[in-house]
Amino acid sequence: MYGQIVAWDVSSQNAAATNPLPASTLDSRFTSASLTLGSGVVASDAGSTFGGSGFGQTSLAEAISGGDYLSFSLTPASGSTFSLSSMSLLFGVATATVTTNFNVALTSSASGFTAGNALWNFAFGTASPGVQTITLSSFPSLQDLTLVVEFRLYGWRDVSGTTTFRIRSNSGNDLSVFGTVSAIPEPSTYAALMGAVVLALAAGARWTKPRR
Repeated sequence: MYGQIVAWDVSSQNAAATNPLPASTLDSRFTSASLTLGSGVVASDAGSTFGGSGFGQTSLAEAISGGDYLSFSLTPASGSTFSLSSMSLLFGVATATVTTNFNVALTSSASGFTAGNALWNFAFGTASPGVQTITLSSFPSLQDLTLVVEFRLYGWRDVSGTTTFRIRSNSGNDLSVFGTVSAIPEPSTYAALMGAVVLALAAGARWTKPRR
């Protein structure tokens, strides 16, 4: 059953004071998860946000090469596997004077940090769009993971306007990831299951063998 495995609440936070920002809620079967800024972003000290300025490129490809992103990584504990179902997040830009659309794209290390491998794209022309929900369950690369996976939210503008993009505060969590986490069966478990299958097949063959 899907549930929340990691979340951030940026209330009373800002990237200038705390970068990276540890998760507010983290499933016990993960060792770490933190929000951080890409190399092209200058931290903002605006209260109850996490982000910064520098999102001045005009295409996703340019934003990727310029390091214009917010990032977080999920690191599972040894012996754990996880599959992701969805993500919800609340973000915005610095000012309501958005002269053209601002754009956001989600990528991951599991699928590749390239423009052609974006998991989700969104364009908006207001300072504070509503909560966005992203479906992840349809991506095979985000299922049955056993190693660390990094997500990046790239931002860019169409032509002109604000260059400051950030996760902003809501009532409760502002960035949440949902999925399932479970233990990887020990080799002895696999052996026991295989043995049971062999016995079942042998018994079936014995009962179906013609009698003379």
